[in-house]
Amino acid sequence: MGERFIPPVMQLGKRSAWAVSQFGRRVTKWQGLVPLMQRAGVVAPSLDMDVFRAITSEFASLDVEIYCETLRQLGEHDAYGMLGDIRVPTLLIAGDKDMMTPRAVSERMQSEIADCRLVVVPGGTHYTPVEFPEMVASELDRFLRRVAGYEPAAYRQSLS
Repeated sequence: MGERFIPPVMQLGKRSAWAVSQFGRRVTKWQGLVPLMQRAGVVAPSLDMDVFRAITSEFASLDVEIYCETLRQLGEHDAYGMLGDIRVPTLLIAGDKDMMTPRAVSERMQSEIADCRLVVVPGGTHYTPVEFPEMVASELDRFLRRVAGYEPAAYRQSLS
């Protein structure tokens, strides 16, 4: 369904870039945006509001025409056939309510990547890292402990 719906929407977005940009600037400043998205199930109730507002504020300055063209081209790109060539440990973290990257896509990727762990976060959407940061950090830590040379204390110290 998405392959028939998204390209025309992206074309409309490109043709209406100025209007979309103006709308984006206004809606990202609206305090009711996040609660509305939460009620609609687009983002989880556990969403870190401050981080998400920082993310959405960046949308206000996007070049909508370029963004729509990029999304259109991403929709045409399929690297599925190359997944079997991945020869490094891989971690996929997916939200079970992600409308942009449905769970089936992550499961399909996992089935093709030799050493791949898939973690599906219940209630997570496309913004899972902002909704469940502790869970994502824990899974990353668990994954990185398997990678030679990773030292959690040294890594945490480098962040300070």
